[in-house]
Amino acid sequence: MNRILLSLLAALAAVSAMAVSAPESAGAAVAAPPAARGRIPNVPAAFRGGDMVTFCRYVLENLTFPEDCYTEGAHFRMLVLFQVAKKGIVKETEVLNSSGDDLLDAEVLRVVGESTGWTPRKGGSPEGREMLQLDMTLVRGADGKLHAEDYFAYRKADTMPTFEGGGSGKFRQRIVEQVGELDPDGAPIDERTTLRFVIEKDGSMSGVSVDDKTPVWLIERLEKALDAMPRWTPGMMQGEKVRIQVSLPLRFGAKAKADSLGAADVPFLIAERMPTFRGGGVNEFRNWVSANVKYPRDMYEKGAEGRVIVTFVVNQDGSVSDITILQSPGNEFSRAVNDVLGYSPKWEPGQQKGKFVRVKYTMPVDFRIPTGSKQPASSSGMGRSRVRQF
Repeated sequence: MNRILLSLLAALAAVSAMAVSAPESAGAAVAAPPAARGRIPNVPAAFRGGDMVTFCRYVLENLTFPEDCYTEGAHFRMLVLFQVAKKGIVKETEVLNSSGDDLLDAEVLRVVGESTGWTPRKGGSPEGREMLQLDMTLVRGADGKLHAEDYFAYRKADTMPTFEGGGSGKFRQRIVEQVGELDPDGAPIDERTTLRFVIEKDGSMSGVSVDDKTPVWLIERLEKALDAMPRWTPGMMQGEKVRIQVSLPLRFGAKAKADSLGAADVPFLIAERMPTFRGGGVNEFRNWVSANVKYPRDMYEKGAEGRVIVTFVVNQDGSVSDITILQSPGNEFSRAVNDVLGYSPKWEPGQQKGKFVRVKYTMPVDFRIPTGSKQPASSSGMGRSRVRQF
């Protein structure tokens, strides 16, 4: 493996994308007008029995690239909105974020607009639109022609990557062992950081970064350890290899070894006494999220709806951390959810055997525009999100 440059960056704390989701979950429905927050079943539109991943594959497979306009290795990202009307007819296609190439934008709109085999969404506004995120790179196929290949880095897959037959735990153990227990001055190590990277389709690692407070000497040891690491077995989605984003908390030193490599910090999915929020449980927190999250103004004006799946941890002191977006229809929705959870009031922490413990939750947050609602000139529920880049 080529030497990996670990860039320093300030990033939101996140748990590994390979962590097991909590069996208990509750959804927060975000409707633009505060008066219309009733429970409405929200089932996204389906494409030929599959989801948006299925449709993404269909779009990429049906794009054409003239040789005189494109070259192998070119990389494009774009965001498209469209509506699936009655009888599965696609209409109102629109490029929300351009690829930067007018020909490609038009080609994507053509493929999306001509697609068939849709089942319209259930719930939300009939005028609500679907959102398609594309992240592609151009490769030359066996036929000698240029084709689009999925370059999106997923957080979840049908089959998650494995490391030497194990998962993130085995990889974590190898990293911790190679870093050692003493710092350059011979003093015992007690350091923590979060390692973020992408597992590529060939099992290699790219885009490696750590927290901005990580000591330089620890970064150097991590670089050396990662250079010596064997490749992962890549993740699979619908029978094809995919890129996977990973965020892995690490603890180094004798204390990490003593508690089984930080096992004391591994959050519970179910504790003897679960955390409470303002006298209630996760449903009460769901209500708080619904009342405080801001519907992204651009998305509301475009009629875009969708579901964000988020995980978070309630710590021993009741604070909320390790916020990870597992699934989202777009960055604007991700930021809205991440922002509101970042400002969460404290919970009453969970307990296990009389001791406070960390507990992990998984929660869907639905953004939907109530039937018949109109864009108000000014709304306290839109456009005022305290967005933090991530």
